[in-house]
Amino acid sequence: MWDFFFPSRCLACGKGERKQLGLCSCCLGQVQWQGLGGCIRCGRIGCRQGCVPPDHGYRRVLALAAYSGPWRSLVLALKNGRDLAVARQVAKQLVALAGQAGMSSPDVVTAPPGAGKVLWGRPLAAAMAGETAKLVEARLFNGLMRRPGRPAQVELDSCRRLEGLTEHLYLQNEHLVYGKAVWLVDDVFTTGGTAAACTEKLLAAGASGVWVIASAA
Repeated sequence: MWDFFFPSRCLACGKGERKQLGLCSCCLGQVQWQGLGGCIRCGRIGCRQGCVPPDHGYRRVLALAAYSGPWRSLVLALKNGRDLAVARQVAKQLVALAGQAGMSSPDVVTAPPGAGKVLWGRPLAAAMAGETAKLVEARLFNGLMRRPGRPAQVELDSCRRLEGLTEHLYLQNEHLVYGKAVWLVDDVFTTGGTAAACTEKLLAAGASGVWVIASAA
């Protein structure tokens, strides 16, 4: 409600005036940026024991910031449909980060199939993927699908997130990814289970490689 009356208020604290990416100067100063310093397997700085299994098939992970503090509040606000313009700004920052990392432009951009809230007609990751595809002038692939019967990842513990997800995913129009370099855009990268399952399906369909970019990890 407050966003309607005070649209320039920070999406994290709701008090300060927005300066960048929907956050005020105070909240921006508390963000733990990951970027190029993050692990190529999980996107996080200083991951060590918290890293993902080594058999995940994607080439690398890039994440803007740690999923904590004001950045976590921002991502949750975006998931709740608070500000599409800020989601577009985050996608733009992800594209810039990928360029700094030397990642080649993809042929195809996609997002994991959502099992939770839908906003602006689609989940946050899909909305960000659509914006990313425009920015890099790549094909947007909406063929990653999810069968019913499995809870959303957020409802599962870390062990169960890594189990059985692949069987619940399938591809439509898989010929569109054959021989293509794919960017998988996600809102939050945690255990890597979703990214690994999506990557497995994309590679099985003939994708030449998969790179993961996420707003948080």
